[in-house]
Amino acid sequence: MTITIIILTILLWSSVKGELPVKRDVEIEWDLESTPLEIRTDSVLGSDDQVYVHFYSASGIYAGAVRLEFTSTPQYWLRYCSSSLANFPVKLLSTADKVWRFTLTRTAGVRLVIHCNDEEVVNTVLSESTCGDSAWAWTWTRDVGKIKFWSGDTASDYYGTQLQLPEEDTSEEEDESEQGDNQNYSDAAALKVSLILLVVLLFAVDMRI
Repeated sequence: MTITIIILTILLWSSVKGELPVKRDVEIEWDLESTPLEIRTDSVLGSDDQVYVHFYSASGIYAGAVRLEFTSTPQYWLRYCSSSLANFPVKLLSTADKVWRFTLTRTAGVRLVIHCNDEEVVNTVLSESTCGDSAWAWTWTRDVGKIKFWSGDTASDYYGTQLQLPEEDTSEEEDESEQGDNQNYSDAAALKVSLILLVVLLFAVDMRI
């Protein structure tokens, strides 16, 4: 029974999805190949804000970076691959609230895919031909086990998995955004409290048996 409680605890706790506020210049454990990274932003185009996230191996060795620029014409840059900032191959939505999803796979080369609000905006296989030289292999071939938001990142607000955009309300946009954030945290907190109560109950039953 005790083993059942432990397994149930692990499964329920791991199912709690939410978002965390971005902390810059801090290495964060993150296996990018098994868990796509999602970042929520509310920067408008033309603000010159940027998302700038670095990748590292589990031992802390540099493994590449992605930068997104919120210029009037939004651009992106893959460090040690792109020679300069490039325009997105598709037009981004004009809405300020965006959820970016970064997926790294190695089933057919080193492939980086970026989604914006569930729309694919970048899909590239990193190689000497696509990057222009062999410098990409010094970093991008390493397994990513950690991420770090650079201090110059001015756009990233929250990160996590399965992030949700705040519900749109043009009349009270700011209030709705704040309520959406509070609701996410409230739901996660309520679920965790329920989990704790369930574990306590199961433990009490186990002690009586």
